[in-house]
Amino acid sequence: MTTTTENQSEVTLTKPLRKKWFFAALAIATFSTGMANSTLTIFATDIARSFFGSASYVQIASVTQLSTINMAAEVIGAILLSILAIKFRHKRLLSIGTFFIFVSAVGSYLAPNLLTLQVFFALEGVGSVIIGVIAAVLIVESLPANQRAKFISYLFSIGSAVTLVLIPLVGVAAAMGGWRFTIVILALPISIIGLILTLFTVPSKPLSNTEVVKRNPYLEGFKQIAKNKSATACLIANLLTIAGTEVAIFAIAFYQTQLAVTPSQTVIVYETAMLLFIFAPLVSGRLVTRFGAKMIALVSTFLAACFTGILFLIPNFWFAFIFDMAHVWFAAMAIPAFAILVLELLPQYRATLFSLNSLFNNLGKVLAPLIGGILLVASSGFYGAVGIALAGTTIIGCLILLFGVKR
Repeated sequence: MTTTTENQSEVTLTKPLRKKWFFAALAIATFSTGMANSTLTIFATDIARSFFGSASYVQIASVTQLSTINMAAEVIGAILLSILAIKFRHKRLLSIGTFFIFVSAVGSYLAPNLLTLQVFFALEGVGSVIIGVIAAVLIVESLPANQRAKFISYLFSIGSAVTLVLIPLVGVAAAMGGWRFTIVILALPISIIGLILTLFTVPSKPLSNTEVVKRNPYLEGFKQIAKNKSATACLIANLLTIAGTEVAIFAIAFYQTQLAVTPSQTVIVYETAMLLFIFAPLVSGRLVTRFGAKMIALVSTFLAACFTGILFLIPNFWFAFIFDMAHVWFAAMAIPAFAILVLELLPQYRATLFSLNSLFNNLGKVLAPLIGGILLVASSGFYGAVGIALAGTTIIGCLILLFGVKR
């Protein structure tokens, strides 16, 4: 964005009340994105019975592929958004993303078969990635530099709170009317409110109108990103550090198979981790403002890697739990720091770059279980090999961040 455009956008949000309504629109839109996967996590068996009449392991496996389809749709959505964000106003894109959540909720409620439900879960995935990317971009474009990190941290904290809040809400709604009722009674009103607030509180402003963008906007945007060593290094570093910190699935399995934890202890791990993902970004946002995004991203990911490497070598549950939660804390702190770093690298193409960043994040989330699973089999169940490998992946990402990103 040009300096003129940024100054204009900041003027539109100088009043505290307007700023609060603006952020409320982004927060509610973000809150609406967690419904599909939360419903699937809790009600896979019920969904199978709805469409197949029973819930054998084959039928449940078919239903769980909804999550895979949802993630695949997020990847496709990130690719499309990286192109569309160059040309279209961000307010319009955010409205489209929120509208997709609305349509997905209605369609999921009415879906007559699993195939139809898959289509609407995919639509929810596209809507989620649009909201996640554009909401962060709008914060950076619409607020003064000294407030961006703080509000970005709020956004990520809310994103983590969604899961924690939705689980009890989903349970109550399901008891009233089943999984279909759960989706429509929660996702529908939230998406409607988010859409209304977006239309009335998010500033309408044109994208940058530089000569380069006018000549060949789509091609030029990707060329500028590819030519910028800091941008490409940041994308690769983010992919590797995300892969290295996506260890939850292995940690829970480690606790259950190697340390013989009880179900109640597993719940403690999950709920504590979710709370840390709520509070750590808030701390990170303030530290980013003081010390800079690169510094906080680098320190946080390195410390997360250290705790990851040690976690699976500890034979006692409570000590392992402490190291695990330390890893979770620093991994969560790195999220808003990386976001701010990416968003400020190429202001003219920040939406495109941040969309590609979302794509690389998803690739990292695929890479982590792939690496971990292969090593777990190759090492005959030695979880320490998984921890060391994922920690090593993160440290490689830290080195790329340190030497490749100039800030």
